[in-house]
Amino acid sequence: MDWALPVYILVVFAGATVAPGVAYLAWRHRTAPGMGVLAAGLMAKAVWCLFDLFHLFASDPESARFWYQAQHLGSIALNPAAALLCYQLVRRTNRIPLWLALPLLLETAFSWLVMASNDRHGLFWSNITVDMSSFPSVLAERDR
Repeated sequence: MDWALPVYILVVFAGATVAPGVAYLAWRHRTAPGMGVLAAGLMAKAVWCLFDLFHLFASDPESARFWYQAQHLGSIALNPAAALLCYQLVRRTNRIPLWLALPLLLETAFSWLVMASNDRHGLFWSNITVDMSSFPSVLAERDR
């Protein structure tokens, strides 16, 4: 299915270029409920898309593997940002209570640590194959 990849690249490129602009607009109105969290979520999406593009256009196997693993930083940050955005919009406040912020921060930190230490336990992927002759170049496999 190589024919679909140019369309995929355009969508990822659009996400990486449009999200920071919309995040800037949201940040300018950060006094409104949810806008600061929306800006943070959009920047996480931009990081995810940008690192995915770096992974797709990597020139050597080690950098392809690095960018493949680094793109998960953005995806991990999207869930707490979405939860905080929903809370702020429903409650119509910018204040985030500690009972909500602490579990979301701990979940994000735990997810990042588990993702970063995947080489030791293999919970997310057991093998990352880098084939520079195909496109995309990285294939993650999970053994059961």
